[in-house]
Amino acid sequence: MAILIVVIAAAIAKAVSDPLSSLLSSVTGGPLMARGAGVAILVFGAFAALDQLKIAPRIVTGLWYAILAILVGSAVVSIGGGGIKPMQRYWERATAKAEQGGPQLAQEAQPSAQASTAADDPPAYTGATKQFRPQRPNRPNRGGR
Repeated sequence: MAILIVVIAAAIAKAVSDPLSSLLSSVTGGPLMARGAGVAILVFGAFAALDQLKIAPRIVTGLWYAILAILVGSAVVSIGGGGIKPMQRYWERATAKAEQGGPQLAQEAQPSAQASTAADDPPAYTGATKQFRPQRPNRPNRGGR
C-alpha cells in the first residue's frame, strides 16, 4: 500500500509541476516554484507512506507538525507584515463611509421609530402567563384558622 501511495504522489507531482512550469515560465523564479510544488507533493506522499508503514511515527508526526508550523508562521509574517498598511487603508475607507452615512441613517430611522410605539404592539406571547401562575402550597388546616 505504501508503494502505491508513493507512486500516486509522484504522478500527481509530475501532473502539477509540468503545467505550472509552463504557466510560470515568464515569471522570475517560476520554474523553481513549480519544482517546489512537485517536491511538496512528493514529501506529503512520503510522509503518508511512512505513516502507513508505521515507521518512526513520532518522528514523522513531529516533522509534519514542524513543516506545518513553518508554513503557517511564514504566512503569518508575510501577510501580517506586508498586509498591515493595506488593511489600515481598508479600515479607514470603511470608517469614513460609516461616518458619512451615519446622519442619513439616523434620519431614516427616526420616522420608523416614531411610527411604532410600545402601546401599539401586541404582546408577543400571553399563553404562558395564565397557565404557569405561581401557586401557594396546600397547607393543612391548623385548628380553626
